[in-house]
Amino acid sequence: MSVQKTPQPVAVVEAATSTTGRRFLITKRDSQIGSRRTGETDILAAMIETARLAGFFAAHGVWCVSEGETLIPLLGYLHPDGEYGMDRLMFDDYAEGARAGQDALADGDPSWLGAVLVADGYIHLDQGKTDALLIEAVHYGPQRQSMRLALPYRPAQDSRGFAVHKPKFMDVDCDDPEFDAMAEAFFVGAASHTEAHAVWDAHLDETV
Repeated sequence: MSVQKTPQPVAVVEAATSTTGRRFLITKRDSQIGSRRTGETDILAAMIETARLAGFFAAHGVWCVSEGETLIPLLGYLHPDGEYGMDRLMFDDYAEGARAGQDALADGDPSWLGAVLVADGYIHLDQGKTDALLIEAVHYGPQRQSMRLALPYRPAQDSRGFAVHKPKFMDVDCDDPEFDAMAEAFFVGAASHTEAHAVWDAHLDETV
């Protein structure tokens, strides 16, 4: 799988009608940043953990939309014991649910190390308006870190069938080695959701 950095595609939330690898990743990360100052190392480690969390719940979102349903905004979070939790934000108005998720993400919770919001929407790419899962993740702590990305997909209702495209990372200001580590962590997180990742992998289309 590959990823794409993008300055900031316009992303609008709307109702659409339409841990095996963990040890390897930590080892690789340590070898990349061993000469960094402690503060920089901590920030990168937080971003990698955030990317892994985002990947897991992005995969869950892919699983949900793969059969044509609109994704109810979901808020996933990481507890200090390493366990994940998830809330579905069911509101009569879809956008209201997404806004509630953004507020919860901004406020955080004392029991969360990190959290991620996944909502159904679209982005504007070269080929035009494209359905996408809009993902925002936060790592809480003394130095709060966040990341945003979009995961474009082709809806199941399309005559060509369902497809998942390359993630588009927004507002990325890391140098390339750091970005590569974050991107790898995102895919490791996605792969850790075994059932959902199987759907993602079976419908991968990296032409977009």
